[in-house]
Amino acid sequence: PRVGIALGANAVNLPESGVVISGHWPVLRLDDWMNLMAGITGSDKANTLPVQLNKLSFAQVNGWGRSLTQVELDASLRDALWKVSVNSKEVDGKLTWNKSSQLLNAQLAQLHLPLPTALAVNLERGTGKSASDAGESGVKFSQIPAMNVKVKDLRYQGAQLGELSIQSEPKDGEMSLKE
Repeated sequence: PRVGIALGANAVNLPESGVVISGHWPVLRLDDWMNLMAGITGSDKANTLPVQLNKLSFAQVNGWGRSLTQVELDASLRDALWKVSVNSKEVDGKLTWNKSSQLLNAQLAQLHLPLPTALAVNLERGTGKSASDAGESGVKFSQIPAMNVKVKDLRYQGAQLGELSIQSEPKDGEMSLKE
């Protein structure tokens, strides 16, 4: 199969095989995105379609009660391996996610914390509530994958903290830190 998805007014060229997505969209909810990707890629590694994200941009990306702003990304999925290049106001760098081994590798030039709180719109009352008030936060250690993370410029509330290196893995419902 060959699928091209253009967000906004941009046109997209069809790939030789698989799925290509490009363009701009104002706000992306990661829960929706992950459901879409699960539907496209499936759970069977042998039948995974190649996916290419070309110059995809969002004014805001919301997930786990937090948001990134002014997000630009390029990514590819081949054989259960995601390779992602992300640039936003808060995060800049490269990530890989190995679906088979459940390992996240991140080489970040910058990580500026805390990430802004995402706002969820309460449609019944027409008011904005933080995502944590809407029940979208509360990540458990058992949900966090094994990680190898290196950050060159770590900041918290504008204070420069320097470099950070973390190696971790979930173990018995807790997080085991190696570095």
